[in-house]
Amino acid sequence: NPVGVRRLDGWLRGYRDDISDWSEFYDHGAWKVVPTEPSSFFHWVTETLPANAPVADIGAGTGRDTFGFLDRGDRVIALEARCGAAAVIREEAERRGVADRLEGAGFLRPGEFRTVAAVGARLARQPRHLYVRDLLGCLTPEARLDLWRLGRSALRGRGHRTFVEFPAIADDAPAMPGPGRRDHLDPAVIRAEIEAAGGRIDRDYLGEGEDFFGGVDPAVCRF
Repeated sequence: NPVGVRRLDGWLRGYRDDISDWSEFYDHGAWKVVPTEPSSFFHWVTETLPANAPVADIGAGTGRDTFGFLDRGDRVIALEARCGAAAVIREEAERRGVADRLEGAGFLRPGEFRTVAAVGARLARQPRHLYVRDLLGCLTPEARLDLWRLGRSALRGRGHRTFVEFPAIADDAPAMPGPGRRDHLDPAVIRAEIEAAGGRIDRDYLGEGEDFFGGVDPAVCRF
């Protein structure tokens, strides 16, 4: 029963078709080839983001941008769908001596209702900007809706913003490197999803960016 499977995914499992790929990526140290300096998207965001800001880095990966925010003096929660990634970030924060500004490195799996609800409740009490880099292409359309609901519940009326970057559909778009599901997306589709959830886009970019390993991606979109 497709309806029943979808309901069980939301409560118990989430989207796990690629979990073994990501687990191997973290468990065997392959994550160490990801650049450690902040991404170009981080610099695009911090052009307008005041220092000492509260930030939730959703899909934080290896933490390259998490540590960029911490080095600025921001207060950060790093959220990942793989427990191994959160452990990497916590250990690196201790090593760098910035653990006092890391307000948490925890678990969020879009598409799994119980984790989305728990994070949404926390962000409603402790509102902050949402930072989402290179995650949307890893999600199903249903799981993406969880992110927009999260933003709607956590940010409404509080003066915080959501920043997203994703690989865009383009004629010369290369295959996406890295483990697991990684799709190019149509910016018009993502814009429509955001607006349908009550969001308003007030800044955008479509052009050259970086892929998962720091190589050139000729077409990324930022909202």
